[in-house]
Amino acid sequence: MAGLILGLSALEPRRVWRRAGVGAAMLAAPFAVYVVGPQLDRLAVPGAERWGPRSPWAEAYPVAAFVRSHSPPGSTLIAAGSDPEVNWLSDRLAPTRFFDILPVNAHPAYGAERAARLASSPPRTIVALAGAPIDPALKALVTGGHYQLAYNVRGSRVWLSGPGTAAAVH
Repeated sequence: MAGLILGLSALEPRRVWRRAGVGAAMLAAPFAVYVVGPQLDRLAVPGAERWGPRSPWAEAYPVAAFVRSHSPPGSTLIAAGSDPEVNWLSDRLAPTRFFDILPVNAHPAYGAERAARLASSPPRTIVALAGAPIDPALKALVTGGHYQLAYNVRGSRVWLSGPGTAAAVH
């Protein structure tokens, strides 16, 4: 392609702007076909499916939809591991300043702070996307008897507490 552009632009050696225009026009067609076209096609695919329906990012969308429909607005949610996208997709805030486990693992004092905050002000919802490890503070909440498993699909789980959890669906 570069050789073709150079060859055609050499036909007009004195008109630099015209040569640049010919080169740009020749590059525009393959750019549109190989770059712009595929990107526009990808935008037609829903965000949850762009990486494939089995991707870990895709799973956050149905989990968040479940949380939105089974917990009141303004309630809190903590996600196991490092999956805070469930918080913003479901429009639920984290009950602590640690919305994921990364800073807690890096600084042991943060773990104690997070565990104390979770114990004093437990979230309405606990989420573990498929493969996310459940840390000891969340495990204590889940096994404490105040939460009910309400969603278990493809390894992703949602536990709910409070009114209405008895009628939750699996």
